[in-house]
Amino acid sequence: MEKARIGGSRKTLTSRERRKGTKKARESFVRGKEDIPPRKYLEVSYAMKVHQTELAQQNKELREMQRKLQESHAQYVDLFDHAPVGYFSFDRNGLILAAKSYRRPAVGG
Repeated sequence: MEKARIGGSRKTLTSRERRKGTKKARESFVRGKEDIPPRKYLEVSYAMKVHQTELAQQNKELREMQRKLQESHAQYVDLFDHAPVGYFSFDRNGLILAAKSYRRPAVGG
């Protein structure tokens, strides 16, 4: 069951509760629509569509960046794991974060 946090509170909502809340908000918006001047409604509607398009583009770019980062990560993991020497990874303070020891290949085998 997927849960979502509300603001900074500890109350969580289930997917069903979120859908129910979204439905209520949509119904409330539709009921209040007759109070909105048509021009303002069109402006807001257009702005929402533009924002949705921008979010879709940002999502596409983020997914592409994530794909590239995963490729880069895999490349460095492969390089690190198959290196013919031992490696140490250090943090900024000189503490060892990771170590990879070198194992000599078996002679004659």
